Amino acid sequence: MTMPPPAFQRLFESVATALGQPIMQLQPDASAQWSFSLDFEGLCVDVVLGPANTSPAGLLLLTDLGPLPGSAENTRPPGAPPADAGQLARSLLDANFMMAGLHGPAFGRDPATGHILLHQSCRLSEIDGSGLQSLAAHLADMARWWRSDLFRLACTQLVPAPPSTASASLGAGTPGSFV
Repeated sequence: MTMPPPAFQRLFESVATALGQPIMQLQPDASAQWSFSLDFEGLCVDVVLGPANTSPAGLLLLTDLGPLPGSAENTRPPGAPPADAGQLARSLLDANFMMAGLHGPAFGRDPATGHILLHQSCRLSEIDGSGLQSLAAHLADMARWWRSDLFRLACTQLVPAPPSTASASLGAGTPGSFV
């Protein structure tokens, strides 16, 4: 059995304990990546351990905002014209500039899915369970704002979501993830 890095396993256990969830041994996914997910009222934040060859060890927190609104026929309301993908992309780049900072959040596009991701990094050695929960909750709230405000302008089927509560939950999923 492959063992997760001890600091990452302890971080997971700290979060699971705070959420009243059972503690289990993390398992890598099919690509040997260590991760788990936090669910904030239906909005998933993945917590992924950075590559083993990086020092100091880092975490990447990310949440999927879905496809660029209006960029494909199946993401537009019936009868709606295509959104201006260029304008939406410029808005995301502008937001990246405005949020710039050491380990600040940023937007990106997953080339495998075409989905827009909101992600943030931090050092594993500089965060504990409560800090991770706070950071993930903040990222989830930012994702909700983008989905309910900016993206709403181009894609009306995204329904505004209320801000998350201070708690999160871990859900059972495939080995290596918990949602």
